[in-house]
Amino acid sequence: MAVRTDWTDAASADAAIGQVSAGLGDPSVLLTVVPVAGPGQLHALSQEQWTDTTAVPLRAVFLACQAVLDPMIKNGGGRIITVADAAGAETENATVRTALEGLTRTMALELAPLGITAHLLTAPLPVDQLGTRAGRIPTAAEFSAQAARTVVMLTGTAADPLTGQALRVGTP
Repeated sequence: MAVRTDWTDAASADAAIGQVSAGLGDPSVLLTVVPVAGPGQLHALSQEQWTDTTAVPLRAVFLACQAVLDPMIKNGGGRIITVADAAGAETENATVRTALEGLTRTMALELAPLGITAHLLTAPLPVDQLGTRAGRIPTAAEFSAQAARTVVMLTGTAADPLTGQALRVGTP
């Protein structure tokens, strides 16, 4: 089932989840994929570019999560998994990645008592804490394949006790 929506608009997000629920039943898994590649260095960004690359994707994830909560709570639980799609990007928006980690941890803490888990999948960081290259960055295909396997694992019963994880995937 394909549903076209504006995930940055709350009414549109709610309507999309309503369509999915009517056609397929209530969702038990929400998988969002967020592009986190930035358009350039901070000093060169316009205010509009900053909003487009930070606030817009974060709002979309937040509203998608809000839209599935009632059905998940009603049905006793669910899984929320966000994939920060940064594999192969020369530049990466660390602001978005960090905000997604915070949102994931907040959801995990608040939603665990309701049987809902939340996780974030990202590519390995392109630099280590000292600012030097931290090894080979996975290709988009490597990242996608590992992310898909990890999503399958996180949606299974073996992952029931896990929540709030920010997992770096994609290394061969």
